[in-house]
Parts: sequence; structure tokens; C-alpha cells
Amino acid sequence: MRAALIIPALVVAMLAGCQSAPAPSLTPSLGMATLRLTVIAEPKTGAVFGNTHVLSYDTPTASAVGSGAFEKVDYTELDDIVVWLEPIPLPPPGYPLSAADRIDINRAKPGDGLSSVETINSQIVFRNTGNSSVNLYSVSDGNEFDLGEVAPGNWKTYRVQSSGLIEVLTDSMQDPVARIYAAPSYLVRMAHAGQTVDFTDLKPGPYKVVSWHPRLPGREIMLTLPPNQISSASIKVGVNELPKIDAP
Repeated sequence: MRAALIIPALVVAMLAGCQSAPAPSLTPSLGMATLRLTVIAEPKTGAVFGNTHVLSYDTPTASAVGSGAFEKVDYTELDDIVVWLEPIPLPPPGYPLSAADRIDINRAKPGDGLSSVETINSQIVFRNTGNSSVNLYSVSDGNEFDLGEVAPGNWKTYRVQSSGLIEVLTDSMQDPVARIYAAPSYLVRMAHAGQTVDFTDLKPGPYKVVSWHPRLPGREIMLTLPPNQISSASIKVGVNELPKIDAP
């Protein structure tokens, strides 16, 4: 499902079970549950603010400009965060076929961030919006494909086979022309820091909440959703919750 369609990562801190006042648009159907999930991004402890209040991903001593592994980022605007829910126990494989999502490809323009979030069995339509033909392929684990040549204005389709990051490549560019994240659950959203995303009409019971981000580590948390209620939880994105390794 494309982010624009489903809307609305990774170290997570969670406060579950706190009930908010029911809102008409969020009130679950009788016997079902709703989860409001807030995404919070935090810089590394000790990171120093620069003149533009932009913080580093990886180190408090990165250069003023920053690049590569030490590229600076405004954590208040961090995007490309993916979060999904997995019912416990996870239903057996057998994801429903979904409507095709279209991703525009132009060999002259590398992909900027995530193009979409999908789930297993999602169908993706790659449309060539450039002025010349392009060969599209992927070597991503579990989603290797070679769609061959796509003429300008034409398209090729691919059905997602496995969860994980899918990078769509061409012969003419080093960087991917599209990046897609496929989750193992259809209860998936893409969000940015400070955003609250809603999952409504869920079956009550235990869930695993999983988060992912292309640059930061992810984590899993557990919660139980009661029926006929709106539950709230928060997801904290950052490296501060990584397990501490004692020095030898």
C-alpha cells in the first residue's frame, strides 16, 4: 500500500492501555478495538545542537555540515518510519491480494526516501515517466526480480514475495530509483516524527508492534488491546534504548 493511500521505527518506548476519550471517527465497531500510536524521535544522548538546531544521527561530534554515516538530521522532522502490528498468534500465510499501487520511475532521478510501504502479496506497478527506456531489477533478499526494459510511458508489475526493504535498481544509476518497505502484516503505516497514526476495528487481544527505519535500529513491543476501547501507545525512535554492552 502506498504511503499516500494508507497514510499514515528503531528503538521503542511504549505506554499502552491508557484510554483516550472516544472520538467518533476512531470509535471501534462493537466488540473491536482501536490503537492510537504516536511516533517520537530522539537524538543520541549527548548530541549537540548546531546553529540550525539540526542533530546528528550517529555522533555528537559530527562536522558542521555532516555527510554519509554522519549526515545531520532534524529529529523533529524525521520521516520514513514504518510501524506495523502483528496479531498474536500471527495468522498463517495467505495475504489477500490488494489493489495495485503505482510507483513512477525516472532513470534521471534517484529515489528520495521510501516510495511506499507494502505487504506480502501486494502488487506494484512501476511506470516509466522518463524520456528513455529503463531496465528495472532488484537484488533485495526475497524480492529478487528482473522486469527487463520498460519504454517511456509504459509499465511493468511485480508482486511482493517477502518482507523487508526492496531497492529498485537500473543499469544506468548507482543509487536506487525507488525504495519500498514490505511488512509481514497488512496492518502497516508509514509516518514521521511527532505524528499519531490510528489502527481501528482491530480484533481485541495481544499484538506485537514492530518498527523500522532505514538508518536507525528497530524494536518490538507487546501490548494487549481490550474490546470497545481506544488504547494509546507511543513509539520512540532513536539509539538510546539499544542494549548496553559492558566493556571487557
